[in-house]
Amino acid sequence: MKIAVIGGIGCGKSEVMLAFEKAGYVTLSADKINAQLWSDESYLSTLKLNFPEAVIDGTITKATLGAVVFGSHDKLQQLNNISHPLIVGKIMGTTADNLAVELPLALESGILDTFDKVIMVDTRKCLRLKRLEGRGVSKKRAKEIMSVQVPVSKLKGCADIIIHNNGTVEQLMAKATALATTLRD
Repeated sequence: MKIAVIGGIGCGKSEVMLAFEKAGYVTLSADKINAQLWSDESYLSTLKLNFPEAVIDGTITKATLGAVVFGSHDKLQQLNNISHPLIVGKIMGTTADNLAVELPLALESGILDTFDKVIMVDTRKCLRLKRLEGRGVSKKRAKEIMSVQVPVSKLKGCADIIIHNNGTVEQLMAKATALATTLRD
């Protein structure tokens, strides 16, 4: 069973992934794959060439790059065109009987149709903002990020299953664990 876990920032995808991992699934995270790319010198060189305005004292950081791309749809698309093929290649190259993949940029990845099931984690916007603020993200920055993400309504249209996450972490984990067990059997 190959499962995609989708949803906007701050909705609880990582907790759902933890439940799937505990249930015996091999798990991948597009964000973690992206983080691994930051240790690749050729990737960093490509970013520096394409986003010179994000280079400070010869160095590009996630924070400076984020400030550039989340302020411009075109710049965000340019970044996605660089990183997505690398991330998608890693995901598509992974074979496992039970695989769960966290895909924050589900529609942009172009690979949703390769999954047996698509699970969307849906959370009210006010709760997502509160969670992000709890992680140290300003409300303004959180709204900027949310504004460039695919609307929740479009994500819902791609989902086979929707997990509503408007309660506690324990409630979400119980739902996700039950679902992971059901899908695996």
